Amino acid sequence: MTVLFVYGTLMFPEVLKALLAGRVPRHAPARINGFQRYRIKNQVFPGTVKAAQSQVQGLCLFDLQQDELQVLDEFEGDEYYKEEVEAQLLDGGTTTATVYLWQDSLRSYLYGAGGWDPEAFREKELEAYVEMCGRFAADVRQQRDWKGEFPLSE
Repeated sequence: MTVLFVYGTLMFPEVLKALLAGRVPRHAPARINGFQRYRIKNQVFPGTVKAAQSQVQGLCLFDLQQDELQVLDEFEGDEYYKEEVEAQLLDGGTTTATVYLWQDSLRSYLYGAGGWDPEAFREKELEAYVEMCGRFAADVRQQRDWKGEFPLSE
């Protein structure tokens, strides 16, 4: 099973529930070194890129199922690519994890190094974002059910 390091909107249980048919995977606080999180122009979610001497705080999600990873891959879209990283768990351990990184070709959309504020997102954007995530996940499940890729789950 894949471990996924998340650093933005996927840190919120409400978002995970909306995207993963009501499930919040087991998770633990973690950080990755050599990366920097940025705000993205005209978006409520962040992007992370490689950056020496920096680190990003987030969560490691454990026990993700293949169909859940496929939903998250579709959700993240082409603006991100996946890379394996070494995540330091805040309890002292380490684990290999996959992270969605912002495409280098889109760096011009990034600003405010470290400036994406999870609490501001929670206060101002979370409710509408969760609704959007629920609609997105329902559309993905409906498309996959139509194609016979996996049974409808709600």
